Amino acid sequence: MHEIFECRIKVDDEKLRQAHRKYVAAVQDLVLYVDSKMPDHFKRAGALLIALHKGILAEVSFGDTWEEVEAGGGPLDLHYNDIESGLEFRSFFAQFNDQMLAFMFAFQCCDAYEVAAHSYSFDYLQHICAYLQRNANDVDLETCFMLFKSLMDR
Repeated sequence: MHEIFECRIKVDDEKLRQAHRKYVAAVQDLVLYVDSKMPDHFKRAGALLIALHKGILAEVSFGDTWEEVEAGGGPLDLHYNDIESGLEFRSFFAQFNDQMLAFMFAFQCCDAYEVAAHSYSFDYLQHICAYLQRNANDVDLETCFMLFKSLMDR
C-alpha cells in the first residue's frame, strides 16, 4: 500500500525483549510438553505467534498524504479501486496491527521451512486477527501451532 499512503511503525524495545522472553519460555515448554529437544517449525511458529500477538509496537503513524487520500485524492497513477482497497486495508491495519504483524511474521518464518510456498487470503487474515484480539488472554500454544500445521498441510 506504500503507493497510496505511507505507514511508519516504531517497535517498543522493552516489549520486544518481553516477547523474546515469552518465545524462549514457550519453546522450553514445548520441549517438555512434546518430549522433544527440537520442536518443529510449526510449534516454533506457534510459540512466536503467542509471544508477539499482544503487541510490540510503540507507535503506528500514517504519512502526510493520508488526509489527501481520505479526502478522495492520492497519487494520479492509481485507480479509485486501488485507493478504496487501500482505505480498507488501512482501517484493518489500524485496528489489528499487532495481531496482523505477529501472524504474518510467524507465518513467513514457518513457511520458510517448507518446500512449497504457502499463502492465505485477506479474509483468512482478518478472521485470525479478530480471533487473536478477541481471545488475547486465552490463546494457547497448541491452538497456534495447529494453525500453522493446518495451513502448511493443505
